[in-house]
Amino acid sequence: MINIAGILLKLPDGQVILNRRGKAAPVSAGLLALYGGHIEQGETPVEAASRELLEETSIKFNLNDLVHLFDFKISAEGRPRKFYVFELKVDSQNFAVYEGKGSEVYKIEDVLIREDLAPSLRKTLKLVRQKDGA
Repeated sequence: MINIAGILLKLPDGQVILNRRGKAAPVSAGLLALYGGHIEQGETPVEAASRELLEETSIKFNLNDLVHLFDFKISAEGRPRKFYVFELKVDSQNFAVYEGKGSEVYKIEDVLIREDLAPSLRKTLKLVRQKDGA
């Protein structure tokens, strides 16, 4: 089982900031996805989420700002994965993105009708809507 830490960035108005994966990405190439990545040996999910976000963006945050939302298992491209999903509230979309093709901002209901979503992102957003009672 591959363990992944994913971070959903949320703006004050409820919109989410997503990462457009690069065309050469090993999984979900070119698709919209969460920020995040593999949990390395000896790391906790929150430590991995923090490390990945610092590697992928210029966002400044405290570890306590990462809120654990839920975990789920999914098979992506034929490989079983366990996702640990965290939310980070940010004030704006003005930050640098160091991995992928950049960030895109959407309302959850608008992004869920798109076809260009990584399977883990689609599952995350459906679970967020369930959790929020939408």
